Amino acid sequence: MRVPILMYHHIADVPPVADAIRRDLSVTPAAFAEQMRYLAANGHRTINLADLVNRLLNNAALPTGDGNEVVAV
Repeated sequence: MRVPILMYHHIADVPPVADAIRRDLSVTPAAFAEQMRYLAANGHRTINLADLVNRLLNNAALPTGDGNEVVAV
């Protein structure tokens, strides 16, 4: 099973005093929501990492969906 994994360090508005690293590792809540809408509109559904680990270690079923491609977030 192949599942793309998207990793977000910070989902938050960047504080005005943030250093370059924090700015580079942050995505605003609005941008995150838009990315999730894009995935859904293009035939993907998201699962959390715990569900993926449970599937890989225990052969557990993934959360039910409609057959779309799965992306772990």
